[in-house]
Amino acid sequence: MSMSEQLEFAWALLLNGISIGLMYSLIALGFVLVYKATDAINFAQGEFVMFAGFIAAAMLAVEGVPLIVAALALNAFVAFGLSAAMIELLKAEGLSPTQAVRPTRPRWAPGHSPPP
Repeated sequence: MSMSEQLEFAWALLLNGISIGLMYSLIALGFVLVYKATDAINFAQGEFVMFAGFIAAAMLAVEGVPLIVAALALNAFVAFGLSAAMIELLKAEGLSPTQAVRPTRPRWAPGHSPPP
């Protein structure tokens, strides 16, 4: 393996690691958003992210769709999953839209008791 091939492989590994880390951080942010808004753990958005990943991989492998189209489809599925989770929260918990959008308020905010 020549030096340029090794460098190319190292860059590919670095970019793959960064992109996977960014996906993990977005998924974790979705879990935190839902948990802070409702005090309940909800893994529904994770299922949508996994489904979107399978769809994007199938589009790339089977259909020969360009990478940008698969990436746009992946983003659309992720947005759909997050919005579906928010709609579920609004319906099930009776939250107002401002409570669902501002999940980082302290638990001892008005209407909540301070921690022990």
